[in-house]
Amino acid sequence: MLRANQYDILYNPILDRAMRIPSPEALDLAARLLRQRGGPPAHADLQAAVLVAAERKGHPSHGLQRLPRLLLRIERGLIDPAAEGAFVWRAAAFLCGEGENGLGPVVGERAIGLLAERIGETGIAVAAVRNANHLGMLAHYVEKIAEHGCIGLALSSSEALVHPHGGTRALLGTNPVAVAVPVAGAPPFVVDLATSVVSMGKVHHYAATGAPLEPGWAKDGDGRPTTDATRAKAGAIAPFGGAKGYALGLAFELLVAMPGDGARRRADRADRDGFEIAPALLATLHDLSRAGCPA
Repeated sequence: MLRANQYDILYNPILDRAMRIPSPEALDLAARLLRQRGGPPAHADLQAAVLVAAERKGHPSHGLQRLPRLLLRIERGLIDPAAEGAFVWRAAAFLCGEGENGLGPVVGERAIGLLAERIGETGIAVAAVRNANHLGMLAHYVEKIAEHGCIGLALSSSEALVHPHGGTRALLGTNPVAVAVPVAGAPPFVVDLATSVVSMGKVHHYAATGAPLEPGWAKDGDGRPTTDATRAKAGAIAPFGGAKGYALGLAFELLVAMPGDGARRRADRADRDGFEIAPALLATLHDLSRAGCPA
């Protein structure tokens, strides 16, 4: 059991020397930064707790290195730290959630709370959530479900980061899965893994600390195998287990991010936030507009 006051966070984003920070200090710092950017105290505390828990469990890839990006996304209006999501029961045991660009842990835990209220009636309950932000370690959520005496199963997806088996270009998400099974009188059995051989968060951590990747983990932007984490960030990571891992990752992506729903989400985002266009193309279009229609 981890102790709340244990000096167990080893955090080294870019420095040559590692340093240790007490867990309470890390929690306070992370929560304070989130509150300063409009996060309600309860939301800030939860997001901070999920990040620090990853550090304490030895997974800095899902820990505090995520915080600067979260803060930047809040500042840019891409994350609403006050949002909790809007949920509708589409069927007796199926909950549909619109994340409203809220913090992943806030939206995720609200979904679990609603499932827990329904499970006694239906025996099984499923939630599908879209438009939330990074959840962190999926183990956090299935452990919460196991606390209710239920088996928890969580699936998620990401942007394209993983190349197909035998391929070189990123086409799939890391598509993690987590399972928790309650055990009488003991902590639950928990497994949490990506269907890629390594998470992109870990690649970023290796790049920040200057550590080489293991051979076979990744390809660079030109599709060549690399152990250079910085080059791998611009490339693709491998599926775990060869063709079988690739097949699982593809299956999970189809379950979590159905192509039609993904296309609709992209269209919704484009309507709300605009879409990317090459500056040179936009300049050309403006030039044509100013020139008017030829006689």
